Amino acid sequence: MKLIILDRDGVINQDSDAYIKSEEEWIPIPGSLDAMARLYHGGFRLAIASNQSGLGRGLFTIDDLNAMHRKMTRELSVQGAQVEGIFFCPHAPEVGCSCRKPLPGLLLEVASRLQVDLNGVPCVGDSWRDIEAAQAVGGMPILVRTGKGDLALSSHAEALARIACFADLAAAREWAHRFVHWYNHDHRHSGIRYVSPAQRHEGLDRPILAGRHALYLAARERHPRRWSPHTRNWSPIEFVTLNPEREAAAGNVLNKSAQAA
Repeated sequence: MKLIILDRDGVINQDSDAYIKSEEEWIPIPGSLDAMARLYHGGFRLAIASNQSGLGRGLFTIDDLNAMHRKMTRELSVQGAQVEGIFFCPHAPEVGCSCRKPLPGLLLEVASRLQVDLNGVPCVGDSWRDIEAAQAVGGMPILVRTGKGDLALSSHAEALARIACFADLAAAREWAHRFVHWYNHDHRHSGIRYVSPAQRHEGLDRPILAGRHALYLAARERHPRRWSPHTRNWSPIEFVTLNPEREAAAGNVLNKSAQAA
């Protein structure tokens, strides 16, 4: 199954500058829960990663937060859907933690707990810090214009010009579903010898690559003067890191944050 990571306030539920502090204040954005249910039934694992500094500021308690999440999961269950993990940063900004977005710590916790590679994973948010966090771990950032999305567009217009942007989660769902199918089934990745992730996952990469290697050897034997002594390496890749630079950058950010703390 595929994974999609959602911010909470401004993506799933209505946001407020005064913070969402209770179950009563937690009001879903029209169409958001339906979009989540459709993602779930379309084969996506759902995870939520959200800054909840209201906890650290003393504006609400962990019991209040749990009540909000019970309300959300209860309403999702009516549609036969469920969230696999809800991850949140409870710290106020001045704490200097590594889990508050835009730092990548919270998303890396998602990756660790759910045992997933975040490369190419859709990460939906309504703020610039959501986009930065997704980019830091090699995810696919998606901006929605609900919540603070329009503010992010106006303040970071140039940086967001190449980021997928949609009116709301319902619109983002349709695009993400098509993109992830293409990414996993149709796109041939150079990092895994030009097979698709689905072919590799199903164990089909080895016979495909062996066939290519045999084809190259046969072609060289027929026309030896057209070929160098060496052919392309078609041996399977045993360990894959599709975005090593981004993973290294994310690790550097966390190390600097830990040193500063």
